[in-house]
Amino acid sequence: MKRFVLFLTIISLASLPCKAQTKKEKTFVGRQIEWAKDYLDKSCIEGCDTAYVGLPKNGFFGSLSANFAGINTKVIGRGLLNFGDMDIKMNSLLQGQATVKLGYRGLLVSYTKDLQKAFNSDLSFSYFDRAWGAEFRNHSTNAMHGTVELPVLDEPIKVAKGNINVKTTFLDFYVILNSRKFSFSATKSPTVIQKHSAGSLLIVGSYMHSKLQNVSPSFVDNLDDVTEIYVVQAAVGIGYGYNYSIKGGKILLHLSAMPTVIIHNNNLVGWDYTTKDENGKEDTIHILEKVNSKHDISFASIFRCSVNYNINDRFVVRADGKVNNLRFHSNSGLKIKTADWYCSVMFGVRF
Repeated sequence: MKRFVLFLTIISLASLPCKAQTKKEKTFVGRQIEWAKDYLDKSCIEGCDTAYVGLPKNGFFGSLSANFAGINTKVIGRGLLNFGDMDIKMNSLLQGQATVKLGYRGLLVSYTKDLQKAFNSDLSFSYFDRAWGAEFRNHSTNAMHGTVELPVLDEPIKVAKGNINVKTTFLDFYVILNSRKFSFSATKSPTVIQKHSAGSLLIVGSYMHSKLQNVSPSFVDNLDDVTEIYVVQAAVGIGYGYNYSIKGGKILLHLSAMPTVIIHNNNLVGWDYTTKDENGKEDTIHILEKVNSKHDISFASIFRCSVNYNINDRFVVRADGKVNNLRFHSNSGLKIKTADWYCSVMFGVRF
């Protein structure tokens, strides 16, 4: 939170008009801006081998990108209490999105919205310095569609856009072991340059909270009054990232893979249970039931890649993508597989 407040201070104050002043004549606001910028500059470069990592002159960065993002989910249920067998396959609507990104050095904020229909939105914050980094991402979509197959039905139930709402929050932490030569900041923000190729082992910790909510009353009836499914997971792991630098960082290729072990599962299924009293009056109770995992430990993974091209000292283009794979298997016969992903093409400017 301290770093985010620091970021907002820089962004909101950097555009204020300033006159040439001596150091003694600088206002309080001016001194705070200089201090904040100096702090973020040092956090990205201090302790690095400057033959491998460097800072361009301009530290602020803004960009506009076109991208696609989505969620693919598969649910398999066998012998579930109260529900029996079921097969659910759903994907989010694939359509173009626009992302606006603004930041300074390793500190970035971005917002994504669909170009046509407002089915998807995505808000993210990230901070990366020399030795560690963190990413927060909140993804919401009403564009899930697919099928639900039940043995008692002759044909699958169709899930239309707008029947299901999915809200997912990701929080990822990274520790860079070869922070002297390898820069994770350079893969996220072009205000840090990876001059020569280098790789590093990465320690990762992640938290995910996902809520799949049945928002259509008629569709709730079709699913025997199931209203929501919660999946909450925490994971730790170790992976590897590599930055391949060409022409002193003019072109940068990045690839990283981070398998993780899920050490915490808290998964719930909610439904409405309706009863009638002796007078025929209906009473509906909302029930949340915990679904225990089959194994104490299960696995997930994070993959990311990017290609960065510095046109000149100010302008840059980039293509990048990320996939979060999530797995859950309960001892009650429920399996959930989800892939949350995005890919984008960006044009940015340093200033």
